[in-house]
Amino acid sequence: MNLENLKVGMVVKHYKDLCELLDEKVKIGNPKKAQMKQFESHFKFEKMGNSFKIIEIYEVPIRVVDNRDTGNNSLYQINFQILLLDYLARKASEVDNNFQKIELTNQQIISITGMANDLYLERNNDYLLENCNISEFHINDFYRNTGIKFCRIIGSALTNLKNRYILNITDIYKINEQGEWRTADKNEETIIITAKKKALSILNLKTELQVKMKFKTVEFYKIVNEILFIENNWDGCFKCYEVCFFKSELNKDIKHHLKEYEDKKKEQYKLNNKIIGYLNKDTENRYNKNIKEIQALEEKYIYEESNTEIAKELSNKFRYKTCFVEEQKQIIKYLIPI
Repeated sequence: MNLENLKVGMVVKHYKDLCELLDEKVKIGNPKKAQMKQFESHFKFEKMGNSFKIIEIYEVPIRVVDNRDTGNNSLYQINFQILLLDYLARKASEVDNNFQKIELTNQQIISITGMANDLYLERNNDYLLENCNISEFHINDFYRNTGIKFCRIIGSALTNLKNRYILNITDIYKINEQGEWRTADKNEETIIITAKKKALSILNLKTELQVKMKFKTVEFYKIVNEILFIENNWDGCFKCYEVCFFKSELNKDIKHHLKEYEDKKKEQYKLNNKIIGYLNKDTENRYNKNIKEIQALEEKYIYEESNTEIAKELSNKFRYKTCFVEEQKQIIKYLIPI
């Protein structure tokens, strides 16, 4: 690919003209889609109808993430990684050491990348409860759902960075002993995992995902911390990521990621808008799925009224209120936009 003919700010009128400038063959169908992704790894462009405006030409090609790399979370990868790597590079520039070790929680990552606003992170729900009359159940359902979604997006992005050998990322636990937070060793990590297993047993659940799905997160961790205090005299624990890298190597990989403040805010808005769109659509999908499941049971019951199992299943089936979608969108509008 010949990039010498490209200039930042240039507008290329047609795809064929772009191929000619790059000494690339004109393609159609899936080969063209693959070629466009290859272009994206060498330069950033903006589509303007049939034209291409050249925004940035990368000194070092980036790896464009697609569905084969990251599954359904690929929509967020580029913006997320730009913002996280920019943050790490800036933190590393504040000290002289080449080797860097930075600890990050999910909450910190959400703030750094602009996935949600400060009200979400503070869980400040007074306005929603008192001014919007939104039910506490719907607010808790929002936090449960977004918590699971955000964990998946963050986990997918970090795994991608780790698999590309850009960052060395490890899950660690921090424990509070006599008012001091410190990193747990492997023996202590196993103690924490054992306490979690006991808490699951007490709640009659099998996985931590079930804990979240059943709105038992606060109760679960209260039990875990009680066990750890009784058995080890610890005052609490939490899980976070330990991110390690050599500053010199990271700067080679992310030269094109370093952003001025305004550019960084644009990337945050892009990611944040994608999150808003996704959550709104997911709300509609969850509601419609619930309605369809209920309708299917009702149709079964019409033809098999004597079937007590169907009658019991229909009676016990969870039903979203008709205001669910509207209230969820109100919550999203209040707690997500930055």
